Amino acid sequence: TLGLDYDERGDVFSYGIVLAEIITRRKATVDFQRSAQDAFAFDEAAFRTMVPAGCPSKFSDLAIECCAYEAAARPSFLT
Repeated sequence: TLGLDYDERGDVFSYGIVLAEIITRRKATVDFQRSAQDAFAFDEAAFRTMVPAGCPSKFSDLAIECCAYEAAARPSFLT
C-alpha cells in the first residue's frame, strides 16, 4: 500500500474500475487509469471518450462515482 488507511471505499474504487472495464471493454491500466505519479487516479475524461453510445448514462456515471479520487466522495455499497 501507499501507507494509507484502507477500508471498504478502496473496494468501491476497485468495483468502479471493473465497471469501467466492462463498459469500455478495455483494460483500465492501459487506457484510463493514471500512473503512480498521479496516485493511480481515474482519468474520467479519457473514460468518457470510450463509453459506447448505447451505454446507459446511469451505468457509466456509477463507474465514475465509484472511482472518485477522494474516498469520502465514493458511494457506499450499503446504499
